Amino acid sequence: MANEASLEPVSYGLVDEIASNVVALNKHPETASEPLRSSDRYKIVHFVRHGEGYHNIGFESLDDTHLTPAGWEQGAKLQQHINKLSRPLDLQAVFVSPLTRTLETACAVFGGPAATDGDPVLMQESVPIDHERTHHLAIAKRPGVPFIAHEGCRERMSMNRCDRRRNLSDTSKTFPGVDFSRVTSDDDVAWEASKVKTLAANEFGSKYLLGEKEADVAKRGLEFMNWVMERPEQYVAVVSHREWLKFTLRALTEGAPPEMVKELTRGFRNAEMRSVVLNARGRPVDVLRGTHFPGEYPRHYLFAVNWTKRAMNGVASNVVRRLGRS
Repeated sequence: MANEASLEPVSYGLVDEIASNVVALNKHPETASEPLRSSDRYKIVHFVRHGEGYHNIGFESLDDTHLTPAGWEQGAKLQQHINKLSRPLDLQAVFVSPLTRTLETACAVFGGPAATDGDPVLMQESVPIDHERTHHLAIAKRPGVPFIAHEGCRERMSMNRCDRRRNLSDTSKTFPGVDFSRVTSDDDVAWEASKVKTLAANEFGSKYLLGEKEADVAKRGLEFMNWVMERPEQYVAVVSHREWLKFTLRALTEGAPPEMVKELTRGFRNAEMRSVVLNARGRPVDVLRGTHFPGEYPRHYLFAVNWTKRAMNGVASNVVRRLGRS
């Protein structure tokens, strides 16, 4: 078909064999599109950043933010893109950060249709709360594709509460089809420990900039990718966050050709997907442009608008309280 995306990967001269046919969503899980038999072409990872969350538009003080309506739409667009590709992605597993915005994105992109009576449920129906949570129907599980939450690919832990995850006991009820066995504590002890460490250092600055250091995020990211490489699946998706993706891919591409470093480490847009071929050592050797989805730029102008509104409302509330006391 004339409108099909090119399936040729980008080669950076690291391997001789560059033929690739990898593309669409788990249509034929028994026959993966590209035979990854050699140590040079060992595993394909589809890296995805979450869709737009409420923290992206000025509500960063909310705990573990949900997707906005636009974020859910971005996830749906990515799923449509994947389903229109000429050959299947043949996904064998989806690995996802345990934060709500990534879990919702993973369900929107790689989950099944709306759940009906009797369907195994991946995500329960989401009840709307104004400027906090978007309504969405329950999503069914996709047969044969496990969803596994892992703290190793969560966002860099800033001082903002949007990066503090909900209690696991609550999250697991919302996402009954996700395997949370690798999340070891009910409450977010990692975020609390990062906060204590930051406060003890007497550092000052933006809540976004304070918190977990880049080197610590990269170390955590590499440990997670080692875990991915040790698993038996060869065709997987990782749904994560902008800073984690940037720092982890920067570490993975250390010593790689400059063109590859530039392509993989530039900031991910919301719901962007980049597909990477890894060798047996977990190092990128190709970027598959045929599967790439560009996502959408964050709507930063809404951040300023909503932040200003909240600040003004806070001032007005203080004035009313003081007048009431006088």
